[in-house]
Amino acid sequence: MIEVEKVLNLTGIDLNCVEDAKIIPWRTNSAVKCRFNSAATVRSLLKNSSKLKGTEFYIQQELSVDQRRVRNFAIESGKCIIADDQSLNFSMKSWRYLIIKSGDGVKEFLYESDGTAIVKARHEWVYPATTRKKNIPAPQAGVSQT
Repeated sequence: MIEVEKVLNLTGIDLNCVEDAKIIPWRTNSAVKCRFNSAATVRSLLKNSSKLKGTEFYIQQELSVDQRRVRNFAIESGKCIIADDQSLNFSMKSWRYLIIKSGDGVKEFLYESDGTAIVKARHEWVYPATTRKKNIPAPQAGVSQT
């Protein structure tokens, strides 16, 4: 399980957070399927998965059969959409949102899949608004806050 330890070290997760790990065949290589002791650990691992960029590792959440069906339909739809225009490329967000972008990144088309159809998606569905904390000035030494 040296691979699991390498990935966890790169993403800042402690090896003691792994309850179970199994090596399973995956395409031409193998994959490691892990069970973690808390949902918080999984969120942290997914959040820090970008630290694996440029390595031989990547993290993929296990999807249900229905989620995989929806994702595969969206991927096939994306391939069909960009087949006629080589200046376009596509990516997935979550398991159901298809993002088509022009090669220069200027245009972006968003779609949602339910596994049987692709419909245009609204920006806020794909990219939820983030709330920012307001900058509150710290009290200054020697100044009364009344």
